[in-house]
Amino acid sequence: MPQVGEIKIVRVKETRKHIWVKCPICQEERWMQERNFIRGGSTGICLSCYNKGEKAKEMRQRARQFKPRIVKNGVKDKMGYILIRLQPDDFFYPMVGKDGYVREHRLVMAKYLGRNLHLWEAVHHKNHIRDDNRKENLQLISIDSHNAFTRQEQRIEYLEKLLREHSIKF
Repeated sequence: MPQVGEIKIVRVKETRKHIWVKCPICQEERWMQERNFIRGGSTGICLSCYNKGEKAKEMRQRARQFKPRIVKNGVKDKMGYILIRLQPDDFFYPMVGKDGYVREHRLVMAKYLGRNLHLWEAVHHKNHIRDDNRKENLQLISIDSHNAFTRQEQRIEYLEKLLREHSIKF
């Protein structure tokens, strides 16, 4: 049996050090990645004890307070997207998440194409309004392209803001 504080090197794609820690609450001992122990300022508390703690209770309570808004076609989530509930016999049912809902803009694009969307396909709102799900406003691109596109748009907005602040007309 290892001693508390003992360090062990484990090979998983790269060399990682693990440290043997003891939970100060339940006294359970286990291996933990050393970088997480040091970087996170961890106290060595195990997951089950952490989940019983005050911070976890507060996070669960905050999550319960969120009530999705009901809109004409479905429900609106925290991020502003409209969610549609699909029945298991629906052709597009494979696109739903664990909760049985699919984002409306993905459903609109899938119906337009006549097929289910792949996980690596993203639907971009051209005007950046998340509940404007008209076909003319939607564009199908890969997730990688969408991320690059979004970063580029954010950079342009940032530069335009700088120009406005310095009263430079473009």
